[in-house]
Amino acid sequence: MEIRMKKIRCQNCGAEFDQNSAKCPHCGAINEWGAEKEYIQNLKEIKEDLADIPEQIKENYKKETLTVWKKIGIVTGVSAVIIGVVFGIILTVYRGTEENYEVDRKAKMLWAKEYYPKIDEWYEQGNYDAIIELMHTHYDDEGYAVWDWEHYYFISAYENYLEFMDSVDYMTNKETANKKTSQYMVGAAMHFLFFLKETNYTTEEWELIQDWRGEIEEVLYHEMKFTKEEVQELYEKVNNGGYIDYDECDKYTGKIWERFIK
Repeated sequence: MEIRMKKIRCQNCGAEFDQNSAKCPHCGAINEWGAEKEYIQNLKEIKEDLADIPEQIKENYKKETLTVWKKIGIVTGVSAVIIGVVFGIILTVYRGTEENYEVDRKAKMLWAKEYYPKIDEWYEQGNYDAIIELMHTHYDDEGYAVWDWEHYYFISAYENYLEFMDSVDYMTNKETANKKTSQYMVGAAMHFLFFLKETNYTTEEWELIQDWRGEIEEVLYHEMKFTKEEVQELYEKVNNGGYIDYDECDKYTGKIWERFIK
């Protein structure tokens, strides 16, 4: 019958290995249990050969053995203290994290209770600018929780659209046009054209987003002088697993931005 060795987990690297091993085969950390067992086994084998060793050597050997056992005891004791300290630190951090989570959750609930009714009212009225102003004004509030609001993705898209259109004024004026603004505009255009997900919006919201997308395409293909082939090429460069790679976007735009103001 095959005997299955009991496995333990290394306290240093987390790998599993045979509990009888003197050290972790992955990181080399000492396993006191296995090291002690290996030592005892070696000691037993050595004792069996002591019959042919002179008495003085035996005495010296016994003294060395006692010294080693003392060292093992010291190492074991120190290890126990270290483990206890580490465990205490982990427990303290865990409890602190739990307490902070409860405080944070309560602050978010209070913030939502105070501001969500206003935001909901403005949303129903179509007053999206008021929502954005509140977001900017209260961003540093304790418990700020607009991210948890059910229409946050839509307001975020609207804010992105506004910032894009504002930057058009800079790019259509040769005195204010600059590379950084052109890079932002191209990145925002990529975001609108390819990276918004219909499932994040209501039907009415998605229809509005399509209107904004049409305005952005107008800028992209005229003021920014992109062709549809270039837009597709850029998308393939910046698509990073469903997220936009802004570094790649900036590199691409930086090479051609001057043509925007010609």
